[in-house]
Amino acid sequence: MRTALVLLLGIVLLRFGLATSPGLAADPAPTLRVPKFDGEIRIDGKLDEDCYRRTEPLADFHVAGRSNEQPPRTRAWVFWRERGLVVAFECDDARLVAEAPAADEMLAAAQDRVEIFLWDGRPESAYPCVEMAARGAVLDYSARFYRRFDNAWSLKGLKCAARVAGDRYWVEAELPADAIRPLGITLAEGKRCRGGLFRGDYRTGEKDEEPVWITWVNAPVEKPDFHIAASFGTFVFVGSP
Repeated sequence: MRTALVLLLGIVLLRFGLATSPGLAADPAPTLRVPKFDGEIRIDGKLDEDCYRRTEPLADFHVAGRSNEQPPRTRAWVFWRERGLVVAFECDDARLVAEAPAADEMLAAAQDRVEIFLWDGRPESAYPCVEMAARGAVLDYSARFYRRFDNAWSLKGLKCAARVAGDRYWVEAELPADAIRPLGITLAEGKRCRGGLFRGDYRTGEKDEEPVWITWVNAPVEKPDFHIAASFGTFVFVGSP
């Protein structure tokens, strides 16, 4: 009976992508060292502060579920300061599918966008999700495994800006420390959390089009799914570079 229960637990953990969660096993690769930045950052989508010039961006992105396909150029930066977590993306996009922000934030889910998910690593915990489209539309919500979404939840104090020029767009945001702390995410040197960095790239904008899903962590799944633990890497908050 004990063996059967262990096997059943293993199947459940694999089903929900929790077999590599902190507390159940060691943190999975890859790991991103997130530096502290003490200077001023204007959330305006320009990415012209010193922190962007001095810090090498994360550029190792993958097309989810398609190991042989090269994604469009995607770069991301993540910094922390005591008042919030700053994330920025620079994305090449020859066929932009995006609109100005509207009252219905769900419209962002059908646009070219970038995403950041944070998670404290406990299987039972809710995790905040922020999806930011190329022209400034934002969809924020919380989720629990597996795909239990709370669309009424909002990240209080979230700042976000986007900019488009030619065949490229930039998105910059700050997630307030006070808003993510209740979800188990503490911004302090030596702390860590699980993090996901994603992108949805539409090619035509036609109804029911499935975008190309782009991810930092290339989870071994046949069908792209960012709402599993295997799609999260580890963020380690370190001191100033």
